[in-house]
Amino acid sequence: MQFLTVRQTAQRVGYHPVHIMRLVRAGRFPKPIKMNNFAIRFVDEEIDKFMLERIAERDAQAGAADG
Repeated sequence: MQFLTVRQTAQRVGYHPVHIMRLVRAGRFPKPIKMNNFAIRFVDEEIDKFMLERIAERDAQAGAADG
């Protein structure tokens, strides 16, 4: 397990860091862990799960369009 900075998370998912924080506030992205008063980190496994869920949604939509 690794902890990722907002910047590392943004590079991994292809979103801007500001957009990630908007999604977190909206409850649509994994919540970060507060490390101290200044630093937050995301759990890499939770980010992987988030990306796999997006892939599954895409595939489900493609399957619905085909059938």
